[in-house]
Amino acid sequence: MPGDHLAFSCDVAEERDVQNTFEEMEKKLGRVNFLVNAAGINRDSLLVRTKTEDMISQLHTNLLGSMLTCKVALKTMIQQQRGSIVNVGSVIGLKGNSGQSVYSAGKGGLVGFSRALAKEVARKKIRVNVVAPGDRQQPASSKDVVITCQ
Repeated sequence: MPGDHLAFSCDVAEERDVQNTFEEMEKKLGRVNFLVNAAGINRDSLLVRTKTEDMISQLHTNLLGSMLTCKVALKTMIQQQRGSIVNVGSVIGLKGNSGQSVYSAGKGGLVGFSRALAKEVARKKIRVNVVAPGDRQQPASSKDVVITCQ
């Protein structure tokens, strides 16, 4: 990538890791104004064949991870009385798909979480929205969705 940039890495399912990463970012870049939650994992499997640890791992990354990063970012955004959060869901979270029940649950839960959070922080001039990309391998048959949370 041309120009100045920094990359930060953390396990979004681990609250302490998220907190440490945000502290490091704010030291190097200043206060957080925008957050895009794009972490996600999927392990295709019928529910009856899915290991419990795989369910927990997917839900921790796809739903809890976004909750944790929002929680940390909101501390600064609320102090500033402004901010914008975009959570990356999936069309699968809206319509479901065979073999992706756990992934669908996590990404669908992200929609409900985002709608509720938008109501919690609207008075602080903080916006929360969800984008739900479709299947990148079949662009002719899928549609991307933007969900406006009010």
